Parts: sequence; C-alpha cells; structure tokens
Amino acid sequence: MRYRLQSADDLMNAPPLRWLVRDVVPADSLVALFGPSGSGKSFLALDLCAVIAGGGEWFGHRVTAAPVVYVALEGEVGLSKRAKAWSARNRRTLPDDLRFIMQPFNVSNLSDVDDLARAVLAGGGADLLVLDTLNRAAPGADENSSRDMSQVINNLGTLKDRIGCTVLVVHHTGKDTSKGLRGHSSLFAALDAAIEVRRDGDRREWSDAKVKEGPDGERHRFALLRVDLGEDEDGESVTSCVIAPDESTVAVARPMPSGKTQRLVYAVMDMLLSESRHFDKAGAPSGRPCVELEAVVPVIAERLLCRPDQREYQVRRALTSMTGNGEIYQARGGWLWMN
Repeated sequence: MRYRLQSADDLMNAPPLRWLVRDVVPADSLVALFGPSGSGKSFLALDLCAVIAGGGEWFGHRVTAAPVVYVALEGEVGLSKRAKAWSARNRRTLPDDLRFIMQPFNVSNLSDVDDLARAVLAGGGADLLVLDTLNRAAPGADENSSRDMSQVINNLGTLKDRIGCTVLVVHHTGKDTSKGLRGHSSLFAALDAAIEVRRDGDRREWSDAKVKEGPDGERHRFALLRVDLGEDEDGESVTSCVIAPDESTVAVARPMPSGKTQRLVYAVMDMLLSESRHFDKAGAPSGRPCVELEAVVPVIAERLLCRPDQREYQVRRALTSMTGNGEIYQARGGWLWMN
C-alpha cells in the first residue's frame, strides 16, 4: 500500500532531526544564506563550509563534521584568495573534505543537475552542497516568476534527494534589504532554514531568519579581518579577508515577552502567524507570514481574563511594547509580522 497510518508512538519514536550546525543548518534540507552585496556572505559561506568539513564549533554552535562540495560560480581568483586567507589566519590548510567545483552550472537544466549529482557521488558524496550564487546557478531564470522559481526549487530538491545532502544557496537581497530574499516568495517558503547577513557600516551580523525545527532569531556579530597575502608580479600588495566573531559583542537573542499578558499575546500570535496565508505584506521580508492588526486584536482579547472592557486595550498595549526595531514584531500599514 502506498499510504501507511502511523500511531502517536510511531511519531514519537521517529529518528530525531540531524544537524550539520546545531540549530542553524539541518541535515538533508534546503537552506539559503542571503544578504546584500558587500555584506560578507561569501566569506561567511566559505568559513561555514570549512568548519563543517573539519568539525568543531561555528559561532558557538556544535558542528557535525561532514564532507562538503562548494560550487563556486563567481570567480576562481577571488575564491583562491579567500582560501589562502583562511589558511593563513587559521594556520592550517582547508580541510580535505572540502572540495570545489568551478565550472558553470545551470540548476534550471536537468542535464546539469544530473551531471552535478553524478560528479559529487562519484567523488564520494557530500552532506553539504553549496551553490554560490543562486543568481549564477540559474542564468536566464526570472527570479520574480512563480513558474521559473518553482522549477528552480524543484531541481534543488532533486539535487538534495539524489546526493542525499543539504543544499545551501548563497543569494542576494533586493534593493530594499528589509524585504529579505530577492525574488519570488516561494523560495523562502520552500526553505527549511535561512541565514540572513546584514551590514551597517563596519558592523556585520548574521541571524537565523528561519529554522523550521528549531529556535530562530539569534544574531551573531562578525568582522572581516584583512589578511596580507604578499605581492603580485608587479609588486602590488595582494590581500583578502577572513571571518572572525566580533569579540566586542556577544550573541544577541530575539527579545522575549515579559509578564503574563505579553506571554499570552505572544502564544496566540505564534499560532495565528503559523496559520496565516498572507505573506510579504506592507514591505515584510520575502516569505514572512503576516497578520492584520485589527483582525488579531479581538481574537487575542477573547483569551484574556481581565475585565471585558479592558481586553482589547491590554492586547494593543502588549503588541505595541513588543513591536519595533529590535523587538519581537514589526508593523507597517496595519500588518504585523515576526522580526
């Protein structure tokens, strides 16, 4: 039979979720690492790959050592400099389990997908496959087209299933970085996890923008350290950069509700957002579920135990306290979403 009924015991005894990077990158999943140009996302991606291939910890998160294949589509020279800088900074070569593919690749072409999967499997397989960047991996595709992005998502899923790995795509934000991933919202919705990279001047940070089966919202600040690689044939200095945690700060977790009313509002909002079929409203980041303020206030108010004439006031007061930059929620144009 095609379908099998499972009991509650079956579900509770199912194998636990595996992680490549605990609470950040799940195994056997589709992940995006995204940010604006110049934010340091490709440096961060290489550092992530090196740590997974070698084992250890990444920004305090436990890592399961695993083979990695990095498909570099934005230039061999730049990647070579980054590799040399990483090795110089860490005083060791990149791990043997981190391998690279430099040839052009088109994820929209099933022949390319099949060839890449065969090459990775013939080389011993991988638990993480990185495509840097998605834009270069999907030449000719319209990122804003539901049809084109559905094909890209399906073919990324084929790669994941054929190789038996996590596929991580490095992607850009649009001109308005507050809207998250560039392109159609179906991509963010299809992701199992997403790492967002932000830059404000010299300050950089990455955060868990989405983790389906774990906590999200934790932020880590990092710096790009310049590494001198010597001189070229003209005597000019050659440099690159490496990732280093920003030691002046610590990881910043998303604010949590305080007090009985805020905790109740937070719990109901969590349910309403998870059930919402509205996305990307009023400038919300791509794929972020949204709810209408005036629709949720009476729903939450019904669950408060205070005087009936005070309930909606208390809900609005709690939501106002939890909304804004650096808070739990963001609001615009009558819509609410999770920061």
